[in-house]
Amino acid sequence: MMEIRIYDLIFALCNIVNTYVIYNLMRIFFLVKENVPQKREILFYIGYYAIMMFFYFWVSVPIIMLLYSMISFGALSMNYQCKLRRRIFICVLIYCILFLAELLSAAITGYIHFPLNETIKYSSVAGIIINQIICLTFVNLLRSYKSKSQIDIPMAYWISIILTPIVSIYFLVVIMDAGVINRIEILFMIVILLAVNFANVYIYNFIVDTLLLSYSGSGKPILAKKLENL
Repeated sequence: MMEIRIYDLIFALCNIVNTYVIYNLMRIFFLVKENVPQKREILFYIGYYAIMMFFYFWVSVPIIMLLYSMISFGALSMNYQCKLRRRIFICVLIYCILFLAELLSAAITGYIHFPLNETIKYSSVAGIIINQIICLTFVNLLRSYKSKSQIDIPMAYWISIILTPIVSIYFLVVIMDAGVINRIEILFMIVILLAVNFANVYIYNFIVDTLLLSYSGSGKPILAKKLENL
């Protein structure tokens, strides 16, 4: 019983990161509507997180959670401007990206059984952490690829995008496999690993947004020089 509670606590923490991943993916593929205040946008994601947690604790059937994800992605996309056909395509694409990350994390942990009409029995702590690390890596890669046409991305950052999650996953697997630390230490280690990968995305977003804002008045050579000094 205690193990399930620990796992549920970690899942709730990871779902915060997952919501942030969805937020970033939406902003990568969509343009924010000018008449949509940021508070409303944030409230949409808080609502998404709360309802997702309700389904997880009270339903936890993959096909229902799949339907909720697809419907909620459509609702979240209403904060952004886009034609209907492209909106549907992007929502499906975002779900495929998240599903691919989930498959990769399941493959790493050795679990590949996902029945759609049964209660979820997957409870690998390492698996859900790896899933979020992979998702954050996808966000970094997509944002960097999108931004490279506007600013010069230094090679050091491309290396860090790949190296940070690889080292994090290796460290996590080694510690979990050793089994010599208690639950509190595991929880603390998980928070640190998620924080490092989360910060990698957040700081990069902040830097790119700031430099793109200055780009309109400064010019590309200055931005490239600044980035090279990071």
